[in-house]
Amino acid sequence: ENILWYDTIKGGAPLSLSTSLVNQKKYYASKNPLGCESNLRLVVNAIIVKPDTTIIPIYNGLTVGKNGTLYQWKDCDSNMSIIKGANEKSFYPTKSGSYAIEVTHLGCTGQSSCRYFEKLKSTIQNISAIKQIQLLPNPTNGLYKIILDKIYPEITLEIYNLEGKRVERKIYSNTKEIQGEIDVATGIYLVKLFDKVGEVISIKVLKE
Repeated sequence: ENILWYDTIKGGAPLSLSTSLVNQKKYYASKNPLGCESNLRLVVNAIIVKPDTTIIPIYNGLTVGKNGTLYQWKDCDSNMSIIKGANEKSFYPTKSGSYAIEVTHLGCTGQSSCRYFEKLKSTIQNISAIKQIQLLPNPTNGLYKIILDKIYPEITLEIYNLEGKRVERKIYSNTKEIQGEIDVATGIYLVKLFDKVGEVISIKVLKE
């Protein structure tokens, strides 16, 4: 059956489907079966829930506080241009700069203010040395091996999910090879390695 909407309890013209609702305003619904409209109108109080666009810093990235349906990160330094592929709740920028997010939830869309992000620099300055560091296999069923570029007197391994939550942390001494297991749910994770100076490298891995 058809429903007609009004902004008055009596009289007035039906609202069009393109009418923008006002938060906390009363609207009135009337049944209209087969073109025969009821004289009674049901009162409905409109409550518009705006998506949470609060940006929260996480390790080496940014995220939003609550879940939405659709996400799109934007580059504030490039005239709010859309960042291709950056459509998840958490975002790990490749460079320092200001970023914003557009969140859509239950048909409502909101955009955050811009937030500055400082990209952590790797302590390895030699690009060829970075390429020598490997995580195998990737994707993995859980078991993995990391081959480092040299022997580290002390190196810390941390694993994060894409929401920025750390799921594992271990410290290794005098090693050039790390063997371990991602013993959590399937998904994409960030494996981060640190020496005493700072971050060595960050590797994205798929746990199947």
